[in-house]
Amino acid sequence: MEELKEYLISQFLLRSDSLHGPLHWESVLRNGLLMASKNKNIDKEVVTLFSYIHDSKRVDEYIDINHGQRAANSLHYLEKLGLINLSKNQKELLFFAIKYHNQGYLSKDITIGACWDSDRLELDRVGILPSTDFFSTSEGKHLLNDRYRIQI
Repeated sequence: MEELKEYLISQFLLRSDSLHGPLHWESVLRNGLLMASKNKNIDKEVVTLFSYIHDSKRVDEYIDINHGQRAANSLHYLEKLGLINLSKNQKELLFFAIKYHNQGYLSKDITIGACWDSDRLELDRVGILPSTDFFSTSEGKHLLNDRYRIQI
């Protein structure tokens, strides 16, 4: 995983201290793994890969509506480089989670939901207070409640 992370950092077009850069990726990872520790049905590998890849293809700090699509499209290349190795199902989940992570959708799939929730828990870094209305999992809602004392 360290090799993937280093590769993504080397290819990241924004500054390393970007609001969407490596420090954000690590925060998303912590959130995702915390949720996965509370629900064994959440695929930790998909959540981990999502955390590092989802914003890795941003070209603008503020508005970049296509960054999810670009990041999802990069999965094939990362696989070709030997940086990721997933089952067909895991690839499909990861592709979908990355492609649509910035669309405001909810998911009934626990792993996709955990990916999106782990990212949305970090919206305060850009001045947005996260809302439980946009959380897919009870695990994410509980983390949000613990962080902000929001009633769920």
